[in-house]
Amino acid sequence: MKNPDIKRELALCEKALKLDCRFSNKLIGENFSNYSAWHYRAVLLPKIQNSKTGEYKLDDDTIAAELKKVTSAFFTDPDDQSAWVYSRWLLEMGSEKEFLKPDSLSPAVPLSVSFHGNNTTVVMSKACTLEKVLPFVSTLEEAQWRGISALSPQPQSARIWQCMSEKSCKAIVDQENNEEIDVSEKPYANKELLRRAFDLVVREPNVAIITITDNCKQLMEMEPKNMWARYMYTLCLMETRPVECHEEILANLGKLATELDTKRKEIYKNLASRQILNKVLRTEEDGAPLLERLMDGKETQLAIRNAQISRLVISCTMVKLKLRSFRHRRVVVQFF
Repeated sequence: MKNPDIKRELALCEKALKLDCRFSNKLIGENFSNYSAWHYRAVLLPKIQNSKTGEYKLDDDTIAAELKKVTSAFFTDPDDQSAWVYSRWLLEMGSEKEFLKPDSLSPAVPLSVSFHGNNTTVVMSKACTLEKVLPFVSTLEEAQWRGISALSPQPQSARIWQCMSEKSCKAIVDQENNEEIDVSEKPYANKELLRRAFDLVVREPNVAIITITDNCKQLMEMEPKNMWARYMYTLCLMETRPVECHEEILANLGKLATELDTKRKEIYKNLASRQILNKVLRTEEDGAPLLERLMDGKETQLAIRNAQISRLVISCTMVKLKLRSFRHRRVVVQFF
């Protein structure tokens, strides 16, 4: 076919996908514990969304509609993990937290761009190829690039890329308007992304998240030993109320690690470590949070005393920090 009707073909594809979703609805209606049916929906819904908008991220209305379906399964059989895993996926799809999002939904963007005399170092939000990096920088000359990774001396994909030139690159912070920043004297840091990542900026809860939070809280009262209800409730608090519910979040993660789900205790310990770190970075001095002072270079030390931290996740923009007060504890440091 030389001149295919693209719009018609896309419409037919969308119709077929919707029919497939009806099939999964039928399977779920017959058996809430049909894990394959929930998984089927998780595969199909992003494709339907992509056919409509060109994006794979689900909108709030779709997530809210799906949560209505899954709520019935919660109360029918609270111990069945099929619906809980699906609801966790829905929360991830609508999350604004980088550590909760599926990696495929988090675009590779620069966290920092800095010049070091003989190279410009670009730190990305996740590992990516050089082709993903180049749209964010402009160079005055052809130069060699190299990726830095602990896994390979010549990685095809890396989070840190260096342009080996004595002339600094410029950071393109607004691709639509081609806005550039000269990093030869002062490095660029993606402050907005870091503020969201470390809970200095918190999203307003939508109706879907409020609903699942209330449902999980009700189930926790009815089934206090149900780990899924407590886990999902805690994830919702981490998403929307990490500051005011800090102690409750840590208490829930501790109960999951020591009583309700000990086989996955390291997951809960790592989540707790992240919450403790975020609280430290929110600590204010002279009206400015520690994270802001670190990003502006006004502070060079990150000291955490007597904190139950097993993993420290920090931005690569902070690699010059002096880390103190982890005496007698084995701490895994992970650069974000």
